[in-house]
Amino acid sequence: LAVASDAEPVLRPRLLLRHKPSAHSTVALLARPALADDVSRLAPVDAWAGRALLSSLGLAAGGFSQSYEAQYQLQPADGSLLRVTLFQRDLRNVLVDLEDPAWSVEASPEVLAKVRLRGIEAEYERWLTSRLSGGVYVRWAGSKNQDAGDADVPYQPSLVAQARLDYLDDAGWRVGLVWQHTGRRYADLANTTRLESYNTLGLSVARQFDLHTDVFVMVENLLDEEYQFYRGYPERGRQVTVGLRHRF
Repeated sequence: LAVASDAEPVLRPRLLLRHKPSAHSTVALLARPALADDVSRLAPVDAWAGRALLSSLGLAAGGFSQSYEAQYQLQPADGSLLRVTLFQRDLRNVLVDLEDPAWSVEASPEVLAKVRLRGIEAEYERWLTSRLSGGVYVRWAGSKNQDAGDADVPYQPSLVAQARLDYLDDAGWRVGLVWQHTGRRYADLANTTRLESYNTLGLSVARQFDLHTDVFVMVENLLDEEYQFYRGYPERGRQVTVGLRHRF
């Protein structure tokens, strides 16, 4: 892989193998890296990869992430989609925030030398009517800080889930309702403090007048729940955004 000129060269495998057992199903095996100093990209592999790979922005200088995935995808004629992925990700020099980076700008993230993530994720989408679609997404992942006796990595929820409904009609109306679950997670490297899970609900309504113009209303934390992802940094309550968008 090509890397920045001042970085230590790293050789990591990048691979995509696909097999179609039937007209509507696919099995894929992937190996793919992400390097902090990577200046190369192979889109055919990345297009099939799972959504949870850590971005290169989350790696310190010289760090990398190597992901191995086994994926099964079923897309029958009714337009529904089922995808199940088993994954393992080995990371080196990964950056982990112990405080909310949005509010604690002076805090520096911890650099963990060796981290391993293993888990499974599944997603299912289908049309419920001609105008209404639904989908669910679930990911369970175990994280291990291998330089700290395999302690859990801080702020890595073991369970993340999402369910959504989307409405779209010929008059240009779009309505989306999203439920999000964030599981329990540790707040420190020693795993002495564990934060509780929480749920949020979001709503969006938009009207598209033509190919260029639409108006929208988005409501985050619809039920005005009190929660915090980072210890000591409460999230905002209900937030409402109203806007007009025009594409030239």
